[in-house]
Amino acid sequence: MTKKFPKVVKGSHLTVTTFEDGSTKLEWDWDALTKDVDNAIASLNTIVKVTEDAVKKTRGRRKK
Repeated sequence: MTKKFPKVVKGSHLTVTTFEDGSTKLEWDWDALTKDVDNAIASLNTIVKVTEDAVKKTRGRRKK
């Protein structure tokens, strides 16, 4: 079985090319990376808000 080179693995914001001699080349898509980070931050902010709202509701019920 013959391995075909170069081998290319493309992710959402990074492409890794591996050559026959074992060396690699990394190519970043900075716009896609920025978008992924922005989406992750937005997702975290949503989780924090929901958690904070849940804590406020719980605290309100306990006070009498």
